[in-house]
Amino acid sequence: METPGVEWLATDLQREILDELTDRPTATTREIADAVDCSKEHVRETLGRLVEQDLVARTEGTGDHGADEYRGDDVTDALAGLGAERNHQRPPTGSH
Repeated sequence: METPGVEWLATDLQREILDELTDRPTATTREIADAVDCSKEHVRETLGRLVEQDLVARTEGTGDHGADEYRGDDVTDALAGLGAERNHQRPPTGSH
């Protein structure tokens, strides 16, 4: 749910999704989800927000098995706006 006047702040995982998109000409949600070890739905929601802001482009049905492909031509601007730094390290999993 969006709240007017409240800015979206990206999590480290969402920034990692954006980093992954900048490293590829195009990518599907499955490709990015596999690369950053999260669900396709989380990738879809993250990229959907940026599609709505015209920072990421989505082409329907052009990926493997008819998957939508995403292109992040302006994703560097999105990363800068979210205060993200490129090449950050993700904490190891399973260290609880």
